[in-house]
Amino acid sequence: MNTTNRPAFAFSFPVRLTHEDSLKYAYTADDYYFEILEKALNSGVFKNTVLVFFGDHGFRFGNFLKTFIGKLEERMPMMYVAVPKWFHKKYPQIVNSLSHNTRRLTSNFDIYETLKDILYFSGKPTGNIDAKKQRGISLFEKIPADRTCENAGILPHWCVCKLEEDELTKNTKFRDRSAQFFVDDVYHRLANHKMCSRLELDEIKVFKIFKSTSRNPDNASNSVNHTTVTNSALSIGSNKHIIKISVVLNPRSGEFDTTLVYDAWSQKFDSYEAISRLNKYGHTADCVKGEKIQMLCYCKKQLLDLFQD
Repeated sequence: MNTTNRPAFAFSFPVRLTHEDSLKYAYTADDYYFEILEKALNSGVFKNTVLVFFGDHGFRFGNFLKTFIGKLEERMPMMYVAVPKWFHKKYPQIVNSLSHNTRRLTSNFDIYETLKDILYFSGKPTGNIDAKKQRGISLFEKIPADRTCENAGILPHWCVCKLEEDELTKNTKFRDRSAQFFVDDVYHRLANHKMCSRLELDEIKVFKIFKSTSRNPDNASNSVNHTTVTNSALSIGSNKHIIKISVVLNPRSGEFDTTLVYDAWSQKFDSYEAISRLNKYGHTADCVKGEKIQMLCYCKKQLLDLFQD
C-alpha cells in the first residue's frame, strides 16, 4: 500500500538516559539523536514533516539548581520547531510568526494549539488573538509582547518573568509565617501517608516577594517597598503577591523551593501545589509511591530498616 500521502503522527518521549544520572549520561544522547535525525533527513521524511523537538524540564537536582541559571533551566527546557524548506517560501507569514515567537512567552499549551492548526491547516495566520483570554495560542500566530504567565496558564512557581525582583528580608515575622504555611502544607499532603516522618523547618535559605504575575513582565522593575512588609505594602498595585522560599526540612535535611501566593486582602496564602526538591532523596522514600509524595516523604526509621533489609 502506498502511504506517501497518508497523514501520520508520531510521539516519542525517551527519558532513561537523563533520569538515571543526568550529568553522567545526558551527553551520550547527542549521537543517538543525530543518527535518528540524519537518517530521517536522508530518507526525505522532512520534506513533508513538521518536527517538534523538546524537553520537559532542565537539570533538577544539586547545587546547579540553586543558581539563577539553574532555576531558569528547570523552567525553560529546549523547544525547537522545524518546517520543510518549501514551507518557508509558500507560507512566509507563518514562518515569520514562528521566528517572532522565539522572543515571546510561550508554553506547551501553545504547541497543542499549533498541532491543531496543522491538523486543520488554513495556510495563513488569523490574527484573531486575545492573549488575556486564550491560555494557548498557536505559534502560527504572532503572540503579543504583553502576555503574562497568568494569561498563559503558567503557575507562579514556573514563571521566569520575575526572578530578579527585589529580596525583602526586613520583616522576619512575615517570612516565618510564610515558611510555616509551607511546612503545614507539607504536613497536610502527607497526612494520609502514616509511614512518612513529620517534617519540621530547619532553615530558611531564601525569602523573596514579588508583585503578582498578572502585571506586565516588562514592568518588573517596580518592586515592593523595602522598608516595610505590612499588609498595605503588600497590596501596592495588586492585592496578590508571589512569595518564593527555599527551605531545609528535617529529618534528612531535605531542600525545597516553593512558591506561594499571598492575598493581602484576605491575608491568606495559597501554594498551588508548587514545590521543587533540590537535593536527591535516594531510597529514603521507598515506603511510598508517586513522585509528588516521594520527594516530600522521609520514611520512618523502622520502615527504612525494613526496606534496606
